[in-house]
Amino acid sequence: GAGVCDVLAMLCMRPAKQGGASKLASADAIYKHLLGQPELLKLLEEGFMYDAEAVEYHPDWRQPATGKRKMPMAFRDANGRPCIQYAKNMVETIMAVYKGTSEEEVVRA
Repeated sequence: GAGVCDVLAMLCMRPAKQGGASKLASADAIYKHLLGQPELLKLLEEGFMYDAEAVEYHPDWRQPATGKRKMPMAFRDANGRPCIQYAKNMVETIMAVYKGTSEEEVVRA
């Protein structure tokens, strides 16, 4: 189905001079862990203001998102499988959107 990944391939175009480690984790394991933290899971399922197009196709991806739509970071697909969406640029952009708002501390936590 749409949005389902059976295979994940990673390619390094420019090796880092230092660090550069990539991490992979099971969405199922993360989701099961989050079930033990229902308030956090609810927040991640509700989502955050994020405009993927404005960020991912913009030369300065650290710009604040301009969209008014919340995008969940944890959800279940059409077949009920857990999905976790995480990318460093997504998290940094989300933080920029909420900076200086009454919701900043909740999002930061």
